Amino acid sequence: MAIGENSQTLEHIGVTDDVISKTVQSAKSSQRSERRIRGVKRGVRSELSVSQGDWTRRGYANHKELLSTEGLRDEIPRIKCSEVTPEEFIERFEAPCQPCVITGLTEEWAAHHKWTWDKLLAKFPEHKFKVGSDDDGYAVRIKFKYYYEYLHSLEHGKDDSPLYIFDGTFADRAGSKALSEDYKAPEYFSEDLFKFVGEKRRPPYRWIVWGPARSGSSLHIDPLATSAWNALLMYAAKP
Repeated sequence: MAIGENSQTLEHIGVTDDVISKTVQSAKSSQRSERRIRGVKRGVRSELSVSQGDWTRRGYANHKELLSTEGLRDEIPRIKCSEVTPEEFIERFEAPCQPCVITGLTEEWAAHHKWTWDKLLAKFPEHKFKVGSDDDGYAVRIKFKYYYEYLHSLEHGKDDSPLYIFDGTFADRAGSKALSEDYKAPEYFSEDLFKFVGEKRRPPYRWIVWGPARSGSSLHIDPLATSAWNALLMYAAKP
C-alpha cells in the first residue's frame, strides 16, 4: 500500500521512472567521483588523512589576505613583445639572467580561448592527467571529469593546498597531444639545444599546469640547470 501511494505521488508531481533512473545514476557517479578524488589525495599526500580533515586543517581557504597582493613590491620589468626585438631581449634580459614579464605573446594562441574548464571538460572528460607522484615516485593521474568535479566541490574547494594538474607528458600521449597545437614557443625562446639529441632522448621540457587558487609548486631549481618560460592563461578561465 505504501509503495502504491508513493508511486501515485511521484506521478502527480511529474517525476517519471526515467528521471528517477537518471537521479540514481547521478548519485552513483558522484560516489565514484568522490572515491576517485579521495584515492588520488591519498596517493599524492599519504601523510595527510582525508577523513580526519588534514587537507583543510590550516583553513587557508578562509584567509582572504593569503592571496592578497596588497603591500607586495613588484619590481620585475614588463615589456611588450611588439616593442622589443629578440636581439634586444637577449641583451637586456637573457645575457644578464634578468627575469621579466612579457605581455602580448599569448593573444593569438588558440589556448587563450580554448583552455577554459568547461571546454576542457568537453574535450578531455576521460583523459587522465598527472596531479602528483606517490611515495614510490610513480605518477598519480586522474580523469579530467573527476578533476572538474574536484574543482567545483564545496568540500574539496576548501583544501589548504589544492590538487593541481602538472603534466609533463601531455604532448606525448594520444589523448592529450592536441594541446601542443594550441600554443607555440615565443620567438625569444626559439633557440633549443635539447632538440639536437632527438625527442626520444631529451628530458621532459614542456608542461601544462592547471589549478585553482592556492595551488602550485614551491620554490625550486629546474633540472639540468635549464631556464624556463611560463605563460599564464588560466586567469581568463573562470571556474
